[in-house]
Amino acid sequence: MERLTINDVWSFRDILNKLTDLLDTKPEFTYARNGEVRVVVPNPTNNVYTDLASIFIYERYAQVKFRNPDKCVEHQLDLLPWMMSLNYHIWDDNKYPSGDDEFITSLMVTNTHVKFTDTEEEYFQRMTQQDNSFFTMEELRDAKLLMKRMYEYFKITPAPQEK
Repeated sequence: MERLTINDVWSFRDILNKLTDLLDTKPEFTYARNGEVRVVVPNPTNNVYTDLASIFIYERYAQVKFRNPDKCVEHQLDLLPWMMSLNYHIWDDNKYPSGDDEFITSLMVTNTHVKFTDTEEEYFQRMTQQDNSFFTMEELRDAKLLMKRMYEYFKITPAPQEK
């Protein structure tokens, strides 16, 4: 079995659309005593993953996971309001032989950290410091809007942006 590449997984735009669709369903959630919120979308077939999607959010951090049981891939989007940025990880959870009946699991397909941008100038300026070509400027703008929407929906005040 060959390892997955970035072309084998959902795009970042797909993940933003899935998050929008999930929020549009007005999912039920639970508050923990410390103010954290959790949303879980169970996998009805329970093959590979028990959850197809999950959201964990509190004032400094929002984590969204979408799992593709057909490809054995997990997408994780971390939204960081205090840094006005995001982390994006894609995990390949397939088992690959490594010799002598041993297997390698949970290989990272991508691991990216990027700050939100509001203007084309800022987007292209950041491109000189870090390769952000994985994200379009529109995707970064939409991710920032989705972060704000999540905090409003769950009635959590995000941590203020640090300088």
